[in-house]
Amino acid sequence: MHFHYRWHVLAFALVMQALTIGIGVYCFTFFVVHWVAEFNTPRSELMLAYMGMTLVTGLLAPFYGILIDRAPSRWVITGGVVAFSLGLLAVAAAPNAIAIILCFWLVLPLGIGLAGPLMAQTLVAQAFATRRGMALGICALGTSIGGLVMPVVTTTLLTHLAWRPVIATLAIVIAVLVLPLTFLIVKNRAPNAKPGDDKPAITTRELLRNKELVLLGIAYFAPSSLFIAVLQNMGLYAKDLDISQQQAGVIVAAAALLMAGGKFITGVLADRFDYHRIYYCLLGLAGTGLVVAATSNSFAPVAAGVLLLGATAGGVLPLVSVMVAQRFGVANFGRAMGVIMVFGAFSGVAPLAAGWIRDFSGSYEISFLVLTPLMLPALFCFSRLKKQ
Repeated sequence: MHFHYRWHVLAFALVMQALTIGIGVYCFTFFVVHWVAEFNTPRSELMLAYMGMTLVTGLLAPFYGILIDRAPSRWVITGGVVAFSLGLLAVAAAPNAIAIILCFWLVLPLGIGLAGPLMAQTLVAQAFATRRGMALGICALGTSIGGLVMPVVTTTLLTHLAWRPVIATLAIVIAVLVLPLTFLIVKNRAPNAKPGDDKPAITTRELLRNKELVLLGIAYFAPSSLFIAVLQNMGLYAKDLDISQQQAGVIVAAAALLMAGGKFITGVLADRFDYHRIYYCLLGLAGTGLVVAATSNSFAPVAAGVLLLGATAGGVLPLVSVMVAQRFGVANFGRAMGVIMVFGAFSGVAPLAAGWIRDFSGSYEISFLVLTPLMLPALFCFSRLKKQ
């Protein structure tokens, strides 16, 4: 029973993330075009919706973590899915751009926080007492699957329907698919196949005082920031180098695929090898990829650098997740990962910083290379973590 349960939970976690992140994050850009045309609103103003959703979700992650650790899983997911669906329905009925922005700031973060990656990782960490690294690596693929599948579904629907019925349809689909699966698959407390595997629950105050949590947060923040800075500036960087936007799109799509592969491979390696060696290798390869991408001036080497950066930066999340489960136990996993997600939220500043440095210096090479020293505090922080 335990064997079947954990794999069912893993499949459920993939579906849940693919829908919430696939719709909420990866499909956002396809609706902006329609909002700009209908509401005659600048793109920059509508981008506040996405920025706000990302920041609010990250800043509230510790509170989501408390709820995930303490409340029955079924009802937490149900609350998240209902909030997400109602948020999308509110967007579909929005009379103006301000209403859309408020929905993304006030409602959708609740859905993504309670029915997104944090909840998915917690479910999988609870269900897998063995081969946890591999399981968390597979779990991390859920967002990538959403990024590959949902944009295709959404753009296909938008060729036949207006944007409002498309968003309403997506809202209904996620509720109809995820809510029944929640009660069919998820148990409020996962059966643990390995007695004594978990550590006792500790208070949130004790958790926040643990310096290892801060060290892991910084170790997660740095490589994520570097990758996001390059990825979100890829179109403009390609334009500077006279690389076509189609080629830039190929780089972005390939980076997403390799990022997914990096998550899985790192998760498998985390079950077998020393975490410190894995992290040092990931950081070294990510740095190499960034330097290659920054100092190249043609498609092939730029692509090679970005793909290397994406594959290795993507592997950091499952590695950190495995370490959190090992060091803090699954009883505290949601809250601990919630704190780390706060660090991840601030990685959204990196693309803005890269763009500003580019405008000031006139060169993306300088812009990306200036961000490279972020690896030093990450390296230092990870080296301060005790081996277990």
